[in-house]
Amino acid sequence: TTSTVEKEEINPDALLGSWTSGDYKMVFELLGGGKASSINMATLDYDSWKLEGNKLFLKATSKGVSNPGTSDEVYIIKGVTPGSLMLTPGWNEDTVWTYTRK
Repeated sequence: TTSTVEKEEINPDALLGSWTSGDYKMVFELLGGGKASSINMATLDYDSWKLEGNKLFLKATSKGVSNPGTSDEVYIIKGVTPGSLMLTPGWNEDTVWTYTRK
C-alpha cells in the first residue's frame, strides 16, 4: 500500500516559504503565525492561512475589482516535500497543482 497525506500528520513548518507554479503564474508565501501573502497576483491578496488535517485554508481579499471582498480558499494537500507542494483545489478535486519552493 502507498502512504497518503490524508493519513499523515502534516507539520505546518513544512509549508512555510514561498511557493510558485510556472503554469499558473501564482506565487504565494506562507509565513509563521498564520500570515500569508501573494506575489505577482494583481487581483488577489492572501492575508492568512491555517492547516486543519490535510486541508490548507487561505483567506484572500480581492482587489482592483468592482466588488472587492474576502473569501476562504480550501486546498487539499496531496503531498509536501522540502522542494514541492501538491495541492488539489477544494472546488475541483480532479485537479492537482504542483508548486515549487522558491
